Amino acid sequence: MDRNTTASRRWVHFHSALQLAVSRASHKWTFEDFALCFPDFVERDRDTATQLFNRTSDYIESQISRMVQEICDEHNMQTSIDTLHRIVAEAKELDQILAASGRPAPPDVWALSTTPRNAIAARTVPQLQRTRDALKAMLAERKSKNIEMLRSVEEDRAVAEAANREAHDRMNAIEGVIQEFEKLPVEPLDSWAVTVHETVQGRPQP
Repeated sequence: MDRNTTASRRWVHFHSALQLAVSRASHKWTFEDFALCFPDFVERDRDTATQLFNRTSDYIESQISRMVQEICDEHNMQTSIDTLHRIVAEAKELDQILAASGRPAPPDVWALSTTPRNAIAARTVPQLQRTRDALKAMLAERKSKNIEMLRSVEEDRAVAEAANREAHDRMNAIEGVIQEFEKLPVEPLDSWAVTVHETVQGRPQP
């Protein structure tokens, strides 16, 4: 894991402790443990066994270091620890300034009488309230848009229903005409149709 030259002292200590933990975990399996697992191999060629053990330990350490670094990068741990260090340093500096001037500390500044719950609430509650207000405004806007959309849908539905009624009335009228036509006598109509056709064609009736 690479150490940032601009990192805070708190991160440097954390990083060093993390590296020490990785090293200890990697080399917890000693060469004596390795020899107990492979006694014949160690007895035949102790130098090769030692090299293999060292390479294995180095590989384990590199793998653990890589996974730890991925976790640190994923959760942005250095930035978080550096921010924590900066906040603590600023709080200590402000405490010294207030103590030297005799001024009382602001309500949300850490004091010995301040509980962690109250200190966290002083920082987080205003932010949560702002987030709540933003969500309320967003919800009101969405409701307004939904009402407008429902109104548009209702208007479209009314137009569609009117068109359906008109089409239904026209179909009923057409069906009524067809029913009335079917009631007419067929033979006189056929004779009349033939007469009209022959008249148009200019041929006399037989």
